[in-house]
Amino acid sequence: MDKFARHLFLLLFLTGMDSSALASLDLILPTGNHNLYEQPEKFYMRSARNGPDPWKGGMYGFTRNAKDTKAGVVFTRFHEGVDIAPVMRDSRGVPLDSVLAIDEGIVVHVNSVAGHSNYGKYIVVKHIWSGSPFYSLYAHLNDTWVEAGQFVPRGRPLGRLGYTGAGINRARAHLHFEIVMITNKNFQKWYDEEYGDGKNYHGYFNGMNLVGLNVARLYERLCDESDLTIRQFIEEEHSLFYSVLIPRTSRLDMLSRYPWLLKRSASAFDRSWRISFDASGLPVAVEPSDKAVKGPTLDSVVHSPFSYSYVTKSRVRGSNGNGRLSGSGERYMRLVAQEPDSGTLAGMGGLFAEAPEPAPDPSLLPNGPTEPPSIIAGKTDEVAEQKVEVEVTEVKDKVSFSETGPTTEVNDVVRSAWHIGGYDFTWKLSGKSPSIELMPIRFRIITDDDEVDDVGVDKVIVTCPELTRYGIGPPRVTQISEIVWSIRLQVRNRKIFAKRLRELDGKIFKLDLRIQAEGLEASSRVIVETRP
Repeated sequence: MDKFARHLFLLLFLTGMDSSALASLDLILPTGNHNLYEQPEKFYMRSARNGPDPWKGGMYGFTRNAKDTKAGVVFTRFHEGVDIAPVMRDSRGVPLDSVLAIDEGIVVHVNSVAGHSNYGKYIVVKHIWSGSPFYSLYAHLNDTWVEAGQFVPRGRPLGRLGYTGAGINRARAHLHFEIVMITNKNFQKWYDEEYGDGKNYHGYFNGMNLVGLNVARLYERLCDESDLTIRQFIEEEHSLFYSVLIPRTSRLDMLSRYPWLLKRSASAFDRSWRISFDASGLPVAVEPSDKAVKGPTLDSVVHSPFSYSYVTKSRVRGSNGNGRLSGSGERYMRLVAQEPDSGTLAGMGGLFAEAPEPAPDPSLLPNGPTEPPSIIAGKTDEVAEQKVEVEVTEVKDKVSFSETGPTTEVNDVVRSAWHIGGYDFTWKLSGKSPSIELMPIRFRIITDDDEVDDVGVDKVIVTCPELTRYGIGPPRVTQISEIVWSIRLQVRNRKIFAKRLRELDGKIFKLDLRIQAEGLEASSRVIVETRP
């Protein structure tokens, strides 16, 4: 393909000059509740939000968890969609509303097992708008009536509004409704690398991989602007809040679906991609940059009177124009930059053809190994060097969710949905300095905010008063990474320990955990069985 043809290909690809690119939207509301425009207090389901107008907690945006700051009150928890209240209930208060497809499309995901997500039972429908795929999501359903792969016309009943999922009861039954973009179709590879717990039941339709539009505002504008396109809406309603540079070695999966995000082609002099996001993390623009970076680096952030962690889903830290990516922000950028799978990459054709990679700058190359040693391996080596003669066996690494709330009780063990790995350990006591390092213990925030949040926890407090009776000191907690922690138990009084050693054969200690994050708290427990 000659140079002119390549430029023409890119021009057509990036501007989307097909008949669907300029198509306006013709959407219906997903239930019989049409109070959005005139009586919003009857449209939204109230939340546990403090203060007046609790129904506003059901709106899109930063609408929950108010904090008093020197700059004023700020709501710090982000709600990805809208919570639509039912308009029909039976004599027992069970909702009867049908949930409808807002536009024609293909059902691409049906989660019919409520315990597999704190969305509960949910359905995702794919639509093609402005030449790109967008997805409507319908969550907390009591019943699902369609199957993946099925075509649905606009208005087709998909299921029944309900109250499945974490933190919802019959009184607060509602439809959690979103319109989203997909961050990365190679989500599973990222998930396995970041979490490795085998608990992704939803492919790339996992809530962590979905970024939502301001859906209520979209409907409001469509009432007055029948020719509004989805691309126009994003450009006008989702403004840049921060931008991040990532190395241009990353070929961005999102451009295979949303090529119009790319503002210009890269040249051989460009070393990175500058990706602009709104405050919620929705990508709004991509452009090449001549700045060289080793990894995801915050490039700019809009001034805010509040701490950036409050207004960016904790992905940016700092304040007053000075910011940096948090651990959660870096993890999200790794998802954004995850290399496309081979099928997606092949379909992207010549998108990156005009931008051959320059040779790397030696001054930017890291010293030493390119891959750091495993955290767990490093801890094991450290324990070995200290000659701590301990045998640790993790015997269980599963957590289950109930349909009525975020916690469940198994074998008299309280387990929080935030506590996603590392529950039961065996401590084989031996040597002159008995101790144990309980790890990896994994935590991730899951709240009743309707979407799974991938932020790690801030603090873990561990107590077990019974330990002192056996000469064992209080648990020492160490944060290994944002989602991986360890708990160390060490014998402090050897006389008491030796006196009661026989009692420790098969003894079970229950370590109570208080898990804190973003002003919220959950409880859980770790079990340790001792064997002399």
